[in-house]
Amino acid sequence: MEKDEADKYFANEKAINTYQCDSVALAHRSSKGWKQDNIWAACLGQTDDAYRLTMEKLQDGPYRFPAFWGPGFDWSPDHNWGGSALIGLEEMLLQEDPATGELILFPAWPKDKHIRFKLHTRDGRVIEADSNTY
Repeated sequence: MEKDEADKYFANEKAINTYQCDSVALAHRSSKGWKQDNIWAACLGQTDDAYRLTMEKLQDGPYRFPAFWGPGFDWSPDHNWGGSALIGLEEMLLQEDPATGELILFPAWPKDKHIRFKLHTRDGRVIEADSNTY
């Protein structure tokens, strides 16, 4: 294993170990409000946590309009709640390798769940994919 590859591997392992084992992070893990645990789980390839936390975030809020979540940590409606849910969902479906620009489809999407999507990348590409054909 080359030094750069080893550095990436151990940095990723450290991040995963922190996500899975840090007692403070575990005590505060939640889908409530603007918390980003679902995003971190998706970025670290923790599919089960990413899916569970994202689906919890996407539940209808308690108000007349389904996308009026809250109260989270400050006010209602808490639209940051939905924003962090959508970022987590996007990270589950499509990620980009920062070194190569290579797109990675379904990096944290459960293999037994069907989904179709269309997303726009930062560089203007439009990606459409179906998990049944991937």
